[in-house]
Amino acid sequence: MRQNIAFFDKNSPGELTSIIVSNVELVKKGIGFKLGDFIAMMSRGLTCIIFSLSIAIKFGIVFLPFVPFIVICTNLMIHFIKKYTIEEFKSYGLAGKIAQEVLSALRTVIALGLQRRSVQAYSTNLRVSESMAKRKGLTSGLFGGLSNFLFMLCFGIGIVYAVYL
Repeated sequence: MRQNIAFFDKNSPGELTSIIVSNVELVKKGIGFKLGDFIAMMSRGLTCIIFSLSIAIKFGIVFLPFVPFIVICTNLMIHFIKKYTIEEFKSYGLAGKIAQEVLSALRTVIALGLQRRSVQAYSTNLRVSESMAKRKGLTSGLFGGLSNFLFMLCFGIGIVYAVYL
């Protein structure tokens, strides 16, 4: 944890600890699952494509055009959720920084009558966090619904086309 003096001029001591504590779980999940999930998904996808094309090539060719749309939908959902989560963590970090500064200098805050201003700054940062959480939920719901629509469309086409074959 060696930093230049300029780092401590820009950042308060409480900001770094609150950001580290809030991001520990996210880092733990990210490091543990990314590589394993990538290998499992790629091998599962390639195996399914090879199996479907070897068993029923006409049936498999009907589904292949839908795969890029499902992949793009999932990637967009992950991108937006990641973006909103980072913004949410930043605003929670700033709110935690404000709370820690107020609690560490409580006598000064009370003596100068800055209670309302401190509460207002804290709640402003929490409103930003709430807004990001709402956007994240909306994005997750929209893209989840779109991917479920694409899956159900594939199943419906599969049923109709299976009867045709």
